Amino acid sequence: MGFGILVDIVLALFIASYANSKGRSFGFWFVVSVILDPIIGFILLQVVSFLSNAFTRKVEPVFAQANPRTIYADEPVQFTPDELYRQSEKLYQQAAKFRGLAEQLENEQGQKTAKKIVLRP
Repeated sequence: MGFGILVDIVLALFIASYANSKGRSFGFWFVVSVILDPIIGFILLQVVSFLSNAFTRKVEPVFAQANPRTIYADEPVQFTPDELYRQSEKLYQQAAKFRGLAEQLENEQGQKTAKKIVLRP
């Protein structure tokens, strides 16, 4: 902070000596430059700060709740072994349907593999 004030006074002395060499008042231009230099610098700092904030993309942090009760409020907290078994059977049956569809496509189109199957409801 003290270095900035010292630089401001030195610049004010240069401005006042330049004004004195042109026939103007040394004291008046010294006082004017000491007062106006920080004001102009503050205004330029505010303009640069505004421009940098205007052109930066604002990203808001995303906070996820780690509590399973708030994320999965509709589902039961604990599954019984019977429920898990029924869900695995359903998944197995769906996988068997997809394998059957892939084999049908392979046979119908004469291809060795079916690359992608999309089922739409």
